Amino acid sequence: MSLPMRLFDKVIGRIVERGRLEITYHDGHKSAFGTPEAGFPDVAIRFADAKVARNIILDPRLGAAETFMDGRLLIERGDVMQLVHLLRANQPWDKGGNLKPPSPLLRLKENAAFLAASFNRADSAKRNISHHYDIGNELYRLMLDSEHMQYSCAYWPREDMSLGEAQEAKLAHIAAKLALEPGQRVLDIGCGWGGMAIYLARHADVVVHGITLSEEQLASPTASCSSWSITAIWPHAARGLTGSSRSACSNMSASRNSEPSSAPAPICWPMTA
Repeated sequence: MSLPMRLFDKVIGRIVERGRLEITYHDGHKSAFGTPEAGFPDVAIRFADAKVARNIILDPRLGAAETFMDGRLLIERGDVMQLVHLLRANQPWDKGGNLKPPSPLLRLKENAAFLAASFNRADSAKRNISHHYDIGNELYRLMLDSEHMQYSCAYWPREDMSLGEAQEAKLAHIAAKLALEPGQRVLDIGCGWGGMAIYLARHADVVVHGITLSEEQLASPTASCSSWSITAIWPHAARGLTGSSRSACSNMSASRNSEPSSAPAPICWPMTA
């Protein structure tokens, strides 16, 4: 057995004690874990290639999800929900046990890894945004409201509103809190498909500068920007943006049935020169 396979067996052997999990590796080797027990699933899976075990060991949640979606982690008995249930039911917090606190060395390693990952460099930011958004606007049109293409939660002041109406209610609520005056400039950081920018320009008579790192998002709002004094800035022009703005805003979400007085305000800072 390869090292990733041995490590995977060792890790799974520590987790699965109740219920049954059988694993068939890409080379035909089979491993079995746990003991059949009522209330705990009996699941069999197969790894289609040698990298599946390694991918899951390096990042259990993402690795398992991606190998399953790619058809490399195959479920041959049971289903994916039974596999999830089997693993969760064997975790210490589900068994009433106690988790051991991480060692000082592990805490230091985790803190260092978190700190390294927290730096949002320009090149990685553009790459991450492209990976998420530059996959075609048609996909997002299937799930977002057609009127404003809003990617954050809507605001329902009443139950009978459509998604598009609730998204417009959110935009109106944010616009009211900004207390804009005609002719002012607004910086929309992470403007998405331009719904907020177009709404503010149309209803508040302001000039909006929208910033997005996504080429697909940029292609969508710019077609209708000219009438609403919207400037789409891409990809990192915010660093060189000159002049002053009355407000900078980032589209925030509002909870269903929240009263206007209790709904979260947009992030907005004075942008004085």
